[in-house]
Amino acid sequence: MKIIKGIILFLFIVAFICFLKFYTFHTDLSEENMNGLNLGEKYFPLINGDTLHNIDTFYPNNHVNHKYKSGLELLVDKELYIKRIWLQGPSIGYITSKGVSIGNNRSKVIDLYGKNFYMRHEQGADIIGYIDRKRNSKIEFWTSENIVHSIRYDKRNLY
Repeated sequence: MKIIKGIILFLFIVAFICFLKFYTFHTDLSEENMNGLNLGEKYFPLINGDTLHNIDTFYPNNHVNHKYKSGLELLVDKELYIKRIWLQGPSIGYITSKGVSIGNNRSKVIDLYGKNFYMRHEQGADIIGYIDRKRNSKIEFWTSENIVHSIRYDKRNLY
């Protein structure tokens, strides 16, 4: 009986350690926006004087991706509500609500958004992300050599 209790305790400890390692805690993103652009708001083609460069319609559920010359991309649903805001390239003048922009150091992101982040790697980028569980949204900072080169703010489980 002692052996079974010991095994159960051991498994519980291992499960708890795995939970702490892989679970990302909630981050409040209720004030998040990029130059006033918010998820869930109605889309208007002219944004901050930026010019529309391209429109992709290769997304499920009739989502449409609007690409601007500055590097801003907006994914919009069929009712024209913004589902993703993505800053890439120069994205001149665009900044998050907490003051992060393209070219900032990764340490600035952590200083401003906190330590409740997850990490992953995709397309050669080291990504740190924050999840707002109440609003079902996330923001990710894509970095290379600790410099932010892309910021993606969107609904979780988009499709």
